[in-house]
Amino acid sequence: MVRENYKQGNNKIHLLVENMPDAFAYHQIVVDSDGNPVDYIFLGVNAAFETMTGLKKDDIIGKKVTEVLPGIADSDYDWIGIKVNKVMER
Repeated sequence: MVRENYKQGNNKIHLLVENMPDAFAYHQIVVDSDGNPVDYIFLGVNAAFETMTGLKKDDIIGKKVTEVLPGIADSDYDWIGIKVNKVMER
């Protein structure tokens, strides 16, 4: 329900997220054949996210984080796994 409400863009949740001062990004998790997170796709971000990261909404929506930030999967720190696992714990 939250996913559909956010995507519709014409409700109070969407307006709150778009205008809040905290950075927000909405992603679709991409998993491998064993169910392990290997990437995520940007579905939506707010203005605060753009300001904080320097990434522009029009340049990243619909793209995988590995496309937007080349080399992130090769980092010594597991950016994708840590981020996704943190979300999945909730």
